Amino acid sequence: MLEKGDAVQASEKYYKAAEEAVKLLAVSRGLEDEVMRNSRSIHEIAEILG
Repeated sequence: MLEKGDAVQASEKYYKAAEEAVKLLAVSRGLEDEVMRNSRSIHEIAEILG
């Protein structure tokens, strides 16, 4: 069973992995400028990607 601290740390790592996956997908779709400028949040980029 996960202890409270372990669950928090695991959630943070999963979020970071998902964030990196969205960034990579954005770059592969030609949205490098959006990713580099950070003018949009990861959630906004994910919505653009569909």
